Amino acid sequence: MLTTSNDPSAFPKISVITPSYNQGQYIEETIQSVLGQYYPNLEYIILDAGSTDNTVSIIKKYESQISYWHSKKDNGQASAINEGLNMATGDILCWLNSDDMFMPGTLHFIAKQLNINKKELVFGNCCHMTENTHTMIGSDVVLWARYRDLKCYDYIIQPSSFWTRKLWEATGPLNESLHYVLDWDWYIRAQKASDKFTAVERYLSIYRIHPLHKTGSKDTRRYEEFKWIYKTYLNEKIVQYFISLVENKSLNRLTKKLINKKRVLWYKRFVTLTRRGMPNNQLRDIAEVVRYNF
Repeated sequence: MLTTSNDPSAFPKISVITPSYNQGQYIEETIQSVLGQYYPNLEYIILDAGSTDNTVSIIKKYESQISYWHSKKDNGQASAINEGLNMATGDILCWLNSDDMFMPGTLHFIAKQLNINKKELVFGNCCHMTENTHTMIGSDVVLWARYRDLKCYDYIIQPSSFWTRKLWEATGPLNESLHYVLDWDWYIRAQKASDKFTAVERYLSIYRIHPLHKTGSKDTRRYEEFKWIYKTYLNEKIVQYFISLVENKSLNRLTKKLINKKRVLWYKRFVTLTRRGMPNNQLRDIAEVVRYNF
């Protein structure tokens, strides 16, 4: 329980890890959003993969307030995050990518939500900021968590998620063979290992969408990793349904049309006829994944 004490030890220690590579145009805002929390028991670790832009010079501006940082070649984002989280000494853990930001007051709020003696994870809403259009879109993770299956649809927005050290230790590290779904895979495992897995309505972070943003990539490896998730945590029928929606353009257009017009009865009839024997909620979730990602 938090107190009004000025003693940092009265607050649970929160460790924030920022992996980085050539994000010099964004990382200063990321750093400021962490340090600007004015959280009294903060451990901030930045692991840069040897950036060749101005990233290092920006980090050095704030190094007196950073617990640890380095800039050297690594084995990818998952490896860097694992290194940072394994190095961290906090009671509460998270990572914040070098192009995202925390909303004001996030860490104080999170410190009140988690019991550090249990295996718990809390996740909140996020503002998705599109750089080239200067628009922002919100989220509704409480609703998504109520009606969606995490094994079908990743409804957790990574920079708005926080967990206890006990949950990290019980779940194990990120899968370093994954590039696009490394957080989704970890959340599925963490949900199974957790004592409490909670969605909250509060907006906790800003997720920046820009031309170099990884999630928007058309890399075929992204498609293969989605298939791996479904095969690992669901079944081959779901994999084949996913493939059919992505690769059959006419089927894909029909599915999107039915969803966009919210013709629920027609949509249920459609999925029943195409894939008998699979739960409609899973089919709906997979179709939504295709709609937004492929």
